Amino acid sequence: MFDELESFEAEVRKFQQNADLDFVDPGRLSTLVSSLQGTLSQVVHRAKVRGDHLLAGQSACTWVAKHLPDLTHCGCRPALRRRAAGVDAQGRRGLGLG
Repeated sequence: MFDELESFEAEVRKFQQNADLDFVDPGRLSTLVSSLQGTLSQVVHRAKVRGDHLLAGQSACTWVAKHLPDLTHCGCRPALRRRAAGVDAQGRRGLGLG
């Protein structure tokens, strides 16, 4: 069955192959990417609420890091470690993904 994500992937590949990047509005493209990041956050949140990480025997933070390896390439891994340890960026305790 051809689902929505497969259709979206095909459209993205088509854009990447055919778009004349000299005429792509960077603001519109950035807005689209930001919107997709929001959708990704919703998908991950729903997985956490369902307990997908528990089925894998992992913390929510470990599950996200394993399933979203691209996040580790953009500098997010230290933030994930802090969240998993229950520490914010200033070193205060009491946070975490639970």
